[in-house]
Amino acid sequence: MKKLEKILLIVLCLGLAGRTAGLLWCRGIFTLTSWVLALVYVAWGYHYLRRNGSTPIWLAIISGFGLGSSMFILPFLTFARRSLALELIPILNIAVLVLLLVRYLQARRQASSTMAEGLLRWRSAALALPVCFLAYIPPIAPARAVIKILNRGDVELVAIMDMLEEREAFEAALAAQDCSLALQHAERAYAAGRIWLFGPSWDKEMSLRPLDEGGAERQQRLDVAGAIKKLQAEREREELWQIGKALDDLYSAHHCLGHAAETAGDPRLAYTHFRTGDSLFNLIEREGENETRERARSLQNMARMASDMMEYDVADSLFRRSLECYEEAKDTLDAGGAWILYDWSRSLATRRQWGYSNFLLRWAIGLCEADTTAMRTDEQWIEHRLQLVKNLMVTDSLGHCEAVLAPCLAYIPMDPELRCKVLLVKGSLEYRQNAFKKADGTFDESLNCLLDHEAKGTILQHAYVARGYSKLALAAFPEALRMVDAGEAANTGLRRPFSMLPNLLRLRAEIHHQQGLYSSALSGYETLIEQQRAEGSDQLASSMNGLAEVLLDLAQIERARSLAEEALAQMADTITELTPSQAFVMNTAAYANYLSGELERASERYKHTMELCERYSAKLTATYAQAVNGLALVEMARQRSHRADSLLDQAYRITEAVYGDTHPFIAQVMINQAELRLEQRRFPDAARLLNIAKTVTQRSLGNDHDQLGDIEKLLGDMAKHAGNMEKAALHYAQALRIYSLCFPGSHPKVVAMRARV
Repeated sequence: MKKLEKILLIVLCLGLAGRTAGLLWCRGIFTLTSWVLALVYVAWGYHYLRRNGSTPIWLAIISGFGLGSSMFILPFLTFARRSLALELIPILNIAVLVLLLVRYLQARRQASSTMAEGLLRWRSAALALPVCFLAYIPPIAPARAVIKILNRGDVELVAIMDMLEEREAFEAALAAQDCSLALQHAERAYAAGRIWLFGPSWDKEMSLRPLDEGGAERQQRLDVAGAIKKLQAEREREELWQIGKALDDLYSAHHCLGHAAETAGDPRLAYTHFRTGDSLFNLIEREGENETRERARSLQNMARMASDMMEYDVADSLFRRSLECYEEAKDTLDAGGAWILYDWSRSLATRRQWGYSNFLLRWAIGLCEADTTAMRTDEQWIEHRLQLVKNLMVTDSLGHCEAVLAPCLAYIPMDPELRCKVLLVKGSLEYRQNAFKKADGTFDESLNCLLDHEAKGTILQHAYVARGYSKLALAAFPEALRMVDAGEAANTGLRRPFSMLPNLLRLRAEIHHQQGLYSSALSGYETLIEQQRAEGSDQLASSMNGLAEVLLDLAQIERARSLAEEALAQMADTITELTPSQAFVMNTAAYANYLSGELERASERYKHTMELCERYSAKLTATYAQAVNGLALVEMARQRSHRADSLLDQAYRITEAVYGDTHPFIAQVMINQAELRLEQRRFPDAARLLNIAKTVTQRSLGNDHDQLGDIEKLLGDMAKHAGNMEKAALHYAQALRIYSLCFPGSHPKVVAMRARV
């Protein structure tokens, strides 16, 4: 027996060496030899393992069964074939080893010999170590390396070790947000899993395209190859659940890349990744609430990207299917499903379908607020309310905005970053209500909040743009330009649609226009319009209107009128009806008509703006004041001084209520009043108005703005009427100096003033 054991052990080692070298026939020798040894230990163990009378016969029999059972399962004991039975069988050998160690310790205490059991202990220990390693050690990197070495040539077993290795690398890459590397590891893990399931000879054409939805089903011809592929596809669907983790990794990697592309402003690439990830749900059918909710989330992501690509029919279909999936999982919509409604409402808002968008937002808010647990732990209801406020502001429903925003302002345990957003929306509402000083203070608080929390990206740019416009409304031009510079610095590295660079460019152009830097404003608007035409931006009409205003000041009347008409037509095409917030386009077109001598057309448009503001209860607004002031100019041109006087007084009161008494626009209204007083030969009143307007203009616009030139020109006219030609010449010379700084030499104001000088 001793010689037989040695021979069998030598053959076993040779079989193991051949197996390690990848010789498939050695695997059979290793298995057969292991079974023969198991039979030897079980059948003759009671005699062979009992060397002398000190070893009890029961111990020899138990040891034989322990060694035999371990030798029998040794060829099968790999991680790929782990099962409860294979994990329980080695326990007998481990128990025998423990018993032998206990007997050894007792013998040491009693000073008795245990030499006969020494070989038995060594046999049990030598077999227990590899058996325990293969049966119980998790497949960490060292264990995987040993298993791959011991099973070289076993393609399926090596494949599953490769799959586990790639999955670990995938998790590390995903944790590091390296989505591309994570996808590579996920694809390798999936390929290794397919080899484990179907073997290396499985149809390679199908394995190269594992995510092709229903590829086999598209075979229309009844040929043998098509039938085989269909059977293969059916078998795959039945077996792929065994590598579900690899499929989950592929899904996560594609969604990681999708979100990265969405953040980078590439909706088409993001949609491709989300769709590829979603196809995995068709590749392997699952059941359960979590899987159905995840499918709903996947469809929601696809819908959001389809909307960004302006594929609105596709987006609506996907949003609807996403809601259906969520309801299938939860039996009803709850606060979790409100995010689908939120995204869908934003998609509708981009199409200016405000009624449907607001309906979905109110539905989402109701779902969140009905879930009291979510109200305590989740603040998504605030996000939904903020979006609803933005929608309502676009449609000039400012009264409703306050009611919707109030609960957000009263909510105390708010996340600090969310509080910054609430302040930003609050400031926007105050700005739209023409409470510019309050808005400026709120924007300042919001901006400081964002900077304290080191916010980046679109929201920080939005805060800079909002603060810049509040500073522009207050005629604080240097501070407004600083906001533009800070916003452009925050824009670094961002792409559309997350970049607000067009908004910053338009704001800079508006500031330069207000400062009288017409050439800079002109080039700024022209560059912006060129970009927006190429992108198909919905802000193109606003930029064209701004350029038209600059051209009107530069006396390029025909071009300005054409642009103003085009801007008004574009605005009318995108919305069903103008609101007071969009009526500035109507005012610009009316002013172009006035300068072109089309007084009736100008009067109609100014009156239309006024009626629009009155219908929305927006009389105390800058838009209404501009319309009243413009209509007064039309009445002055018609020699209706009494009507013009009344309108200018109304414009002054509204402007003072909106801007205060130190704003450049109130100085402009006073200049118009003074010009009317001169026509009425009310010289003291005209002088008083011009002196006040001159002080306001110098403080807000400096000494070189063309508005100051208008004042000097009127002062010269008044001195001329008084017969003081020397004083008139001084005023005219000053007006010419200012006009020459602001306008080209061919400008009508420069030409006329040269003639007067």
